[in-house]
Amino acid sequence: MNRNEMPKIKSEPEPKNKEAFTSIARVLGRKYEGISEEERQKVFKHIEETFEDQGKLKKNLLRDFGSVENIPPAVRTIFFERSKTPEELEIIDIINKRTNRLRRRFGLLDLNVPPENVYLVKDTDWPEELDSDCYYNPAGQFIVVREPKITELRDSKITFAKNLIHEMLHFKHLNSLKKLENSDSFSVYGFGLKNYTRQDDLEPYFGNLNEAIVEELTIRVLQELRDNSLFKKEFEQTEEIIKLLSNETDTDGRPLLNGNEFYIASDQENNLYSADFRRTRERVALGKLIEKIYQKNKNNNRFKNKEEIFDIFVKSIMTGKIINLGHLVDQTFGKETFKKIAEADNNLDKLEKLIEGL
Repeated sequence: MNRNEMPKIKSEPEPKNKEAFTSIARVLGRKYEGISEEERQKVFKHIEETFEDQGKLKKNLLRDFGSVENIPPAVRTIFFERSKTPEELEIIDIINKRTNRLRRRFGLLDLNVPPENVYLVKDTDWPEELDSDCYYNPAGQFIVVREPKITELRDSKITFAKNLIHEMLHFKHLNSLKKLENSDSFSVYGFGLKNYTRQDDLEPYFGNLNEAIVEELTIRVLQELRDNSLFKKEFEQTEEIIKLLSNETDTDGRPLLNGNEFYIASDQENNLYSADFRRTRERVALGKLIEKIYQKNKNNNRFKNKEEIFDIFVKSIMTGKIINLGHLVDQTFGKETFKKIAEADNNLDKLEKLIEGL
């Protein structure tokens, strides 16, 4: 089993009354391949079974690859999971509920990710080949979170929550599959705003902006946890350190803090260790794009504030319906601008330059 591929099968699964049981909302085929509705539903059934039975997923992986060592690193990690603490189980439940609120805002059913689909792995067991510290795997319907390397951050509930929120949002935004050409397999097609196109050899669009939106959403969801008793002490501790060091600089005159810290801890020697929000350049680019849209639409009173514009971006990643976002961008900056942003998005330097020139 390839981490990005599924067994074979365009449409959408029959809606449940109150809850979804897979993160995949659509399965797309090619007109000339004549995929039947029955075949599509087989894919949905397979995905739902994977979502609901991670034990079966592990058995199938061992059957297909022969041993844990032969399984690709991004999937192999689930065999190294450690047990979750009662607090971690509570955090998973809290974040499930918070992210479901977001789904409901855009007319989506609740999608409750079971604790069994969230794997926590010790730093020492993490495969060297993997650069990311946490990720969501669409094919396996699971999230993996690596323990922080630094001891002072390892027991941080905020750090675990932040990483889980980001990946849970990926799990719960639009996910869809496409049939691979001349193959019985399917791969990721829609991943929020990120679109892999129908041509299998082309690079996807909107990967950077998709990550920027998800990280900005993560910041907002995390802030909603400030008064929760599980996190309150860590939030207060971090705020106190930030107040003390807000104007401090290092020996080279650079600020000690970068402004992206969401958790800061110190050891017995008063050395500081921080966990930071990521995708800084991508988030700055997104912020500039939203600011320019807001300023150019100020005279027509279309938006009360910039957050209304951000919501249009959020709706696009949650539902996969990007037409309204495309119309907004083209109406604001001129025809074909949305397409130009999509094409520039793979290169962050080009994306920043394009947005700056709008």
